[in-house]
Amino acid sequence: MSLPKQFKNRNRALVLGAGISGLAAASLLCTKGYEVVVLGNCSNKIEKATLTVRGVEFSDLDMVTGVQSLCSNAERASTLFAVLSPGISFKFKAVELLKELSIPIIGEMELGLALGENLLPFIAITGSKGKSSIVKLIADTLSLAGKLAVPCGNYGTATCSVAESGKSVIPIVECSSFQLESVTEQFAPKAAILLNLSPDHLDRHASIEEYRDTKLNIFKHCQGLRLIPEQNEYDINGAITSLGMDTSSFTYFGGSTNSTFFYKEGKIRAESGAEIDISGSYFDNSIIGLGAAAAAATLLDYGLTPEQI
Repeated sequence: MSLPKQFKNRNRALVLGAGISGLAAASLLCTKGYEVVVLGNCSNKIEKATLTVRGVEFSDLDMVTGVQSLCSNAERASTLFAVLSPGISFKFKAVELLKELSIPIIGEMELGLALGENLLPFIAITGSKGKSSIVKLIADTLSLAGKLAVPCGNYGTATCSVAESGKSVIPIVECSSFQLESVTEQFAPKAAILLNLSPDHLDRHASIEEYRDTKLNIFKHCQGLRLIPEQNEYDINGAITSLGMDTSSFTYFGGSTNSTFFYKEGKIRAESGAEIDISGSYFDNSIIGLGAAAAAATLLDYGLTPEQI
């Protein structure tokens, strides 16, 4: 991945949010030679002091005032782009102001994937429940098979920290709806999974439909396997079509032979005839077994054999 074209020739970064993700973004940007200003209350005094010594500026201004101040000069504004921590909603006034001023915006998750020069093609996973277990399953299985993978994003390590490590690894990215609000056309996973969907975060998303469509951003520029549950609620198939994607490009997983990959009675079976025995494992049940079927599909797509899985 690389930064979208609208970020080219901009050497100043404004990071909104000073939690784990915001600090990881500031550190990576500093390493890459950007001038960095962080807006938000930072409770990690040690990390703040370390970044300050490295040249990162921490502003005491509230976010709206900070954006107004930093963008008041047109010439300076033309050199800026903004990085959002997951806790910063696209609906916040400061973000609306950035959009009005035509300041390019990217989320911390995507920033790390874009600036990680040695990162290998990544796998992205979202859903309302069970994401972390499937992220860990995929990362651990790939690593045991000799393909070093790292769980990151909403679970594990911030993607910017993975990128800054300089290691050649496969990011297995847990994506929350918050992180998927801001993804651009450059967010192009090798494989993407929507595990399930149920009402969640409706204090941030105006409706279940808005929440669903935000989750489906994970697929818009996916370069390969797109996995969705066979039994899906809230008209996922209709939403896929309305968002300009073709449902025929998706692969289904579930608990019956109607799915290309399905879990049943301790085994994951593929339409192709491949069979993976998971009997007695943590994933051998009718709930998380479905997610394990999606994981197996992804691992097979990444080149592992049923025996390795």
